[in-house]
Amino acid sequence: MKKQVIAFAIASALAVAGSVSAQQRMEAVVTVTKIDPASRMVWVEAKTAKRVLHLSPDIDIADLQVGSRYQFQWNESVATAIEPGAQDTAAGATREVEVARTGPGMAKSMARVSGVIDSLDTAGKKITLRTADGQKETFALGPNAAPASFKAGDTVTVTYERSLAVRVRSTPQPITDPAPPA
Repeated sequence: MKKQVIAFAIASALAVAGSVSAQQRMEAVVTVTKIDPASRMVWVEAKTAKRVLHLSPDIDIADLQVGSRYQFQWNESVATAIEPGAQDTAAGATREVEVARTGPGMAKSMARVSGVIDSLDTAGKKITLRTADGQKETFALGPNAAPASFKAGDTVTVTYERSLAVRVRSTPQPITDPAPPA
């Protein structure tokens, strides 16, 4: 009985680890530029990049303020499926699946988006779409996403695991680096 419990625990741990292995854990100090409490989304900006992050259920959105700096830790967006053609919103092209906790400090959020392939890097395993509103979204390609039959300019619908912030810590550093001593 004890061996069965241990085997089950190991199998469960491997299943959780396998489900997030395609997502890369990222971390950066950023400035919050916009907050949408209804969708639990925050827009953040670093020196070289801007991105939209979705907050896991463990993060209290009331603790965040526009213009403040935070250290965010998130899972990178990963495409899990690519389908030819654009699906309209009624068919679920931007439908969000419920955010689910997958373990301590981990969560998963699925969504779909349609757009035109701006670039496809099969060696680097990345796809960039230009959406109907003109935004560019880049996704890592998961193990089940099959981009081989697609090329730049094709219209597709991508199902993906969202960039989900799993940890936020306030950072009181100044927005600009201090001037060197004279």
